[in-house]
Amino acid sequence: MDDNAIDSTPALPVPPNEQLSGEADIAPLRINRTPTGVQAKESHTEADLDDPQLYFNRELSHLQFNIRVLEQALDDAHPLLNRLMFLLIFSSNMDEFFEIRVAGLKHQMALGDDTTAADGRLPKAVLAEISEIAHQQIARQYEILQRHATACARSPGAAFPPPRPVDRRSKSLGAGLFR
Repeated sequence: MDDNAIDSTPALPVPPNEQLSGEADIAPLRINRTPTGVQAKESHTEADLDDPQLYFNRELSHLQFNIRVLEQALDDAHPLLNRLMFLLIFSSNMDEFFEIRVAGLKHQMALGDDTTAADGRLPKAVLAEISEIAHQQIARQYEILQRHATACARSPGAAFPPPRPVDRRSKSLGAGLFR
């Protein structure tokens, strides 16, 4: 097997003053290739993979991602409708998060399974933290929505027609569908 085939990541140029010489006397490196250059850190010779501090909680990490989506709605670099779209994406993501991730934790608790996650947290503690963060962020979402809706209403040419009255036929049809 060709040694070059192992790492298909294109090498980034290393400035001449950072050229490596004599690899035998250099500690092993963990290299983070970035568009701005090569950053190297000495790697730990042995890591205790059972150490919970090495891991992020899966559910809380997912929640943090959703918060980053919400924060895009605050970025004035995006047009107004795109910022509203980020609010919609946040809502959809949170719905799925509760339907899948939170439901899974509640199911785990209902079964009496107190297995800790890789980060060492119990399901009950994770649910408590999710509740606190989710309540804060959903309130924040509504504040952002209110601000954007107000801005949209004040935009030139924006018109919000009044609701139309519902006729008897539509009421009858609706009543039949929602019994």
